[in-house]
Amino acid sequence: MADAQNILRDAITRIPVWTGDGKDTFTPVQWLARVEKARTTAAWTDAQTMSFVYVSLRGEALLWFDVLKRSGIQDTFEAFQTAFLTSYAPARTARTATVNLHEIKQAASESIVTFYSRVISAVNDLEQLIPADTRAPEGAVLPDEITGLAGFNALPVAIRQNAAQNLVNLGITIAINHIGLQLFVAGLRPSIRDEMMKNMPDSLWTAFQTALNLEKIHATPKTFSTVNEIAEEEGSSEQLDGEIDAIQAQLGRLQAKKSQYNNKRPQNYTGARQNPAKSNSKDTVICRICNKKGHFQQECFTRIRRNLPCIDKNGAPLRTQPPKQTLPPYQGRVNEISSHEGAPPPHAYQQPPPPQGYTNGFAPPQQGQGYWTPMIPNFQ
Repeated sequence: MADAQNILRDAITRIPVWTGDGKDTFTPVQWLARVEKARTTAAWTDAQTMSFVYVSLRGEALLWFDVLKRSGIQDTFEAFQTAFLTSYAPARTARTATVNLHEIKQAASESIVTFYSRVISAVNDLEQLIPADTRAPEGAVLPDEITGLAGFNALPVAIRQNAAQNLVNLGITIAINHIGLQLFVAGLRPSIRDEMMKNMPDSLWTAFQTALNLEKIHATPKTFSTVNEIAEEEGSSEQLDGEIDAIQAQLGRLQAKKSQYNNKRPQNYTGARQNPAKSNSKDTVICRICNKKGHFQQECFTRIRRNLPCIDKNGAPLRTQPPKQTLPPYQGRVNEISSHEGAPPPHAYQQPPPPQGYTNGFAPPQQGQGYWTPMIPNFQ
């Protein structure tokens, strides 16, 4: 029985490791509180407490502990606590307290438990920043009904002062708790805050319990329509397998659709069509080479005959060009000229003017130099 008690006490009084590198699980105040609880439970002496503290330090904290003696810090737990908090506890100033109060607002994904802890931490800082001089009960005048009681003046001064001090501390605690209550309710999410303000709680703990119940009520419950869904929620992998199969089937259908689309596209060239998404009909398409409607530039006879590159809307040659094509003699030339409604296209052949003194066909009779024959253009 004694061994079991010793094992239990050893488990309770085990001090967590402290490194001081900013990655510790506990805050400095929490770590010292655990040391104090272990010390009280195991009834350690001051020397034993410092020995257990020493073996719990690691890394930077152990190096820091070694400088305490040279720094004039006594080897007592009380002196160690003061030096520890001075070195590792965050600064608690009016500015930090104001910033913490300003940030008391429940986040969208923050639980009531976490938000309540933040509020309590902020009001604790606010209370500890109260100067000690303002806590003193000096100047408080007791009524004659108390001072006139038999034996009141016979009480030691220390007892009377301690009683007055307890009343002052109680008043401060009540005031700070009321501030914390207002901050907690005001910082809740609107859906919970509005319900809370319909019947304002009278204490912090009551407000916490009410808000926690409202959070559970507003939480969206999970509903299951079939027994299979319940089984799958409890850890079965059948649902995941079904979802994977469905995704794979959808992927296969998309790949088949893409293959069909690629097979319908022209085999020789697909990159030179201008704005295919804007118009699927050739009747509204204007060729960028000859500026005529009815065909794309990769099909333009003028471009093919002159071996011109396909161009973009700014006139620059495209990087991807269609395969080189050739046309039989005169093919497409008649179509280009006749489709322009009597006016020659921009790149059509122009008849040169006759020489001086000649008309189109014959020379003047008085010159007797025969007639001028126009040059036959080469359409190759």
